[in-house]
Amino acid sequence: MHLALFLFSKAPDSQYSSEELEYGFKILINAMVVILMSFLISIILHQFFEVAIVLSSFALLRFFSGGIHLKSSELCALFSTFIICTIPSIAKMLHDNLFIYIGILTFVLVLIFAPSRMESHLKIQFRYINLCFKFISLSLVLINILFIRSDIITITFFVQGLLIISVPREQNDTYA
Repeated sequence: MHLALFLFSKAPDSQYSSEELEYGFKILINAMVVILMSFLISIILHQFFEVAIVLSSFALLRFFSGGIHLKSSELCALFSTFIICTIPSIAKMLHDNLFIYIGILTFVLVLIFAPSRMESHLKIQFRYINLCFKFISLSLVLINILFIRSDIITITFFVQGLLIISVPREQNDTYA
């Protein structure tokens, strides 16, 4: 990315390398693409408000619980947009009685697996950071189950709960 190299050339004594700046820009651009594509599709589907809820709740839980990472940012953007735009429709199709069970299952998944695959992304050096992130993740799920009771947030949290499941694999823990 030329912008990362340009910024690095203007501040060569920066604490970040040009590779780190480039990686940061890729993450930012990927997030912006997902948000823009999701909102464009949501306007077409007349689900703007619902997709806004999915985006915000998904990002909040994902920040604290982690999850799988796809190898390419393009594949990640497509997969994320697809998931985000289909959750409102899935939530409308399910029977109301299922949501409490899905919420409890999500709580169990988060209890067992969160935080997941965050070691290389966390810049915070705090002894109990994993415990804090697990507590925050569990709290978010529990607040929805007990107080908010949103079908859309329940399905969103469930999908994120599936994305944190980790099974023993090879050293490289990325997919696709």
